[in-house]
Order: sequence, then C-alpha cells, then structure tokens
Amino acid sequence: MNTDESVSPVDSERFEVACDWFVRLREQPESQELLRSWLEWYHRDERNRAAFEEVRELWCTTGVIQHAPPGTAAAAVSQPRRPQRSRTVLLAATLAALVIGIGLLLTAQRAATDAEVRSFATAPSEHRGFTLSDGSRIELAGDSSVRTTLRAHIRDIELLKGEAYFRVAHDKARPFIVRANALHVRAVGTRFDVRTTGDRVVVAVEEGRVVVEPRPESSGTVDSVLSLFRTPARTKPGAEPMQPLNLGGGQEVAVGLPTQELQLLPIEPAAVASWREGRLRFAREPLGSVIASVRAATGRDIEVANAEIGELRFTGTVFSARVDAWVEGLPAIFPVTVRQEGATLMITPRE
Repeated sequence: MNTDESVSPVDSERFEVACDWFVRLREQPESQELLRSWLEWYHRDERNRAAFEEVRELWCTTGVIQHAPPGTAAAAVSQPRRPQRSRTVLLAATLAALVIGIGLLLTAQRAATDAEVRSFATAPSEHRGFTLSDGSRIELAGDSSVRTTLRAHIRDIELLKGEAYFRVAHDKARPFIVRANALHVRAVGTRFDVRTTGDRVVVAVEEGRVVVEPRPESSGTVDSVLSLFRTPARTKPGAEPMQPLNLGGGQEVAVGLPTQELQLLPIEPAAVASWREGRLRFAREPLGSVIASVRAATGRDIEVANAEIGELRFTGTVFSARVDAWVEGLPAIFPVTVRQEGATLMITPRE
C-alpha cells in the first residue's frame, strides 16, 4: 500500500476518483446504475483497481480516506469529527459490511461467467419435460416458461410464468431455489409443483420438504449484493411480514400478493401436479386465477367480464378434455352467465 504523500499528479487524480467512487457507493447503496458504472470503471484499468483497493484498505484500517484533495466529497469524510464510542462501533460494522459486500460482488461477477444458463418454454396446451445437467427434472404446463442458472454453489430457477413440476436431484451442497413472483421456494432433494397466475403463487409438495419465504432482492448479481445494504422493505401499517413456511409432502400453500393472503391446506401427494394427467385441481381459488390456468393448460379462449367475477372462489377439479362443459356449468354455481362471442367463451354477471 502506498502511503507516500509525494504522489504523481496522475496517481493523485486516479486516487481522487477512487475516493469519490467509494464515498458515492457508501451514500447510495441502492443505486444499481451507480454500481454498474463503478464496475465498468473498476475493470477498465488495473490502476483503477489498485487505487480503489488502496482506498478501501485505508478506510478499513484507519476509518478515514487520505490523500483526498481539499474540497472534494472524499476530503469531507477524510477529516471526520470524533464520534462517540457507540457511533464508532456502528460505523465500523457498516463499513465491514460494505467491504464484504463489494468483495462478494466482485466474486459473484467472476462466478457469473461460469454459470450454466438455459431457458425453456411451452405454448398454450403444450406439456414438455426437461432434464438439467445436475439430473433434476422440470415439467412445464401449457403457456409456461422458466430460466435455469446452475452454478457451483446454487441451482437458481426463475419461473417466469405459468406452472412447473420439479423433481430435484439431491445435492445438499447446492440448494435448489425456485423464484416465483415475490416468493422463493428452497429445496435440496424433493418433488413439488409451483403455479403462478397474476400475483398469486401456489406451491404443492409431493415428497420431501421445501421452505417458502418472501423473495429477497431481485435476482441478479448487483441486486443480490445490494440487498446486504438495503433497509428491509416496510410493510403496510399493522401488517405482519410473511414468515418462512416449512412444507412437507402432502401440503399446499397459496399466497395472494401483494396482500399476502395465505392459505395452507392438506393435499394428497398423488394429486400434486395432476395437470399432467389432464386434471386441474383448485381449492378456494379466485375464479380469475382458475380461468387463467385452464386457458394455459387447454388453449381454450375464456374470459371473465370484470374483476368482481374474477374474485369469486372456486373449489373443484376441471378436466382439460371437458372444459367447455365446465364453463357452461358455472351459472349453476355462481351468479354468472356464459355466452359465446366468436371463439371466446365470455363469463358475465347474471342480469
């Protein structure tokens, strides 16, 4: 580390820029644009990296940034007032987290190049299965898509839309994470199904155990590291944040977001992912979500006229081979009318 104050003008300028980057990263940890810009500058020149590492080391060992020219943002923090002991401890802890976070970010950036990334999708009414390189199996329902990212330490699956059944190859050292809307489902070796319709997520476990919890920061290297510095999201007044749920075989949870309406039910393990046999099973599901799943599984054009109809709750099984008969029978259950509009079955309020 260079502590000689007779630094050449070029080195002084580079050091000033490094100081400025460090201070801005500390003051704006939530700015993804700032973090990406810093990474571009950091990797552009080996001398940039050396200058920044020197700034970081100085800050960690002394709590100040030296060599900063007067009047710069870096200079303002290089001459701090003497804090109280409790503030010193807090500052030290914050700085330690920042240093660790930046280190993790650089490590993650390097590891990202080693990731195995693949995408899979199905058309409406199509059902396809895929086997990943780790031996795990994914079966996609109609009109669904996933993106898989396999790394040495984690298997990261993004359910972009629709429904998927997962048969996870056991690997205790590499958790299997499924991200679906604002939830994330963590497993090691198990069989389970995840379905999304709008903001609703339904997770059903056939075998083994999974943990269902609020999703951390958005996926991606930058967001993952930024989550170390962000304040936890505030919930609405009086609202309790969702706690992680441990589900075993024969259990199903449905979470309606963003209200976090939660429904935990028992389920026959054999009924998990019964859509693969043409049986779509629902329990107290909003009719709008039911229609969306039926439409994806069968390709049949069905619409509800308004949000009130979409919120009606349905419990039962829909057979994909007899969808029209099921829709035409809805007026016997709900105050609705079904009419044909071209190729569309339209569900409207009963007059």
